[in-house]
Amino acid sequence: MRLPEICIRHPVFASVLSIAVILLGLLSFQKLSIQYFPDHNTPTATVSANITGASAEFMSRNVADKLIDAATGLDSVDTMATDCQEGSCTLKIDFADDVDDVEYTNLMNKLRSSVEGISDFPPSMTDKPTVTDNASDTSSASNVITFVNTGGLEQQEMYDYISQQLVPQFRHIQGVGAVWGPYGGSSKAVRVWLKPERMMALNIKTADVVGTLSSYNASFTAGTIMGEARDFSINPINQVENIDDVRDLVIRVDNGQAIRLKDIADIVMGKESLTPSLLTVNKQQAMSLQVLPLRTENPVTVAERVKEAIDQMQSQLPDGIEMKMVYNQADFIEAAIEQGFSTLVEAIVLVSLVVVLFLGSLRVASVPIITIPVCVIGVFAVMAWLGFSINVLTILAIILAIGLVVDDAIVVVEN
Repeated sequence: MRLPEICIRHPVFASVLSIAVILLGLLSFQKLSIQYFPDHNTPTATVSANITGASAEFMSRNVADKLIDAATGLDSVDTMATDCQEGSCTLKIDFADDVDDVEYTNLMNKLRSSVEGISDFPPSMTDKPTVTDNASDTSSASNVITFVNTGGLEQQEMYDYISQQLVPQFRHIQGVGAVWGPYGGSSKAVRVWLKPERMMALNIKTADVVGTLSSYNASFTAGTIMGEARDFSINPINQVENIDDVRDLVIRVDNGQAIRLKDIADIVMGKESLTPSLLTVNKQQAMSLQVLPLRTENPVTVAERVKEAIDQMQSQLPDGIEMKMVYNQADFIEAAIEQGFSTLVEAIVLVSLVVVLFLGSLRVASVPIITIPVCVIGVFAVMAWLGFSINVLTILAIILAIGLVVDDAIVVVEN
């Protein structure tokens, strides 16, 4: 005996079964995440390298080729693409879609080991390339937060406060995958403006200056003093602490006279980037942050947490800074989902009217009319079981499936 026959012969059982399906669907609906589109997790890896001032051709020839060679031995690689610009090089690797989590973790570890094993990078590369996974998606929903300088705060002070005090707080919010910025400013850096005439007169090359700066910006152990009871490590103090220490760095000693960096260059405290980064809001100086959620998190929930964090940080802001979320993509997602549900209700109402009109009897039409909400609400339990999310495509599928539900219900009624 099939289920339709059982339900026809035992209407009370059919009613209880329908109520159970509705309750299960309502409980599952509370657990479904909200997305704009279904999450398609393509395993990817990104390797980033930076050399300040290097041309795109130099990065391609001396960095990109080495990164590609390091990644050549990886399995399950679908495509590899490099993007070399002035001062930076990025290698993006797309793995096959059938790579599981365990295999993806092993591939990432192997890639990191291969990149760390490269020893012939240009000497001007001070930091090793970084390897990142796809834990956070740059194309996911984001929130843009602006900071407007309404007082007499300097741009550099504002940048330092945002990057040192506020950015770490946003990164510690549950579900946040990345925080980009601050945009509209730059971190501080010591600028050494060389004097070609003085360098030529003292026979000093640019490489000598670079070598001097590099040697005084490294930390190493010079040796060990071995005693009877214990050993002592020799750690020379060669770190510069302020701009005056940079000016007094010795490049060379000629005939007992030291040639210092200040003799052949002007040393000033400036910005790390020479490209101006300016942002204004209503003709007032401003900066911005971009907060991105993790791919596995609900962007609407993460946006609510970010709003709560902003409200808590407001009291900590110094005088002269206003913080406000100016763009929240979760609002667009919620509006799209609400419009989808409105369309779903309209479709149910119109289909019910058409069924009543053509069947000519409200009693006969009550079967397919009751079937529609039972099936629509019950499908949320199936979606939760399969790991689906509420998005525009799943809502569209439910709307289209109403026709199938009504068609089958009418066939049952006629039989």
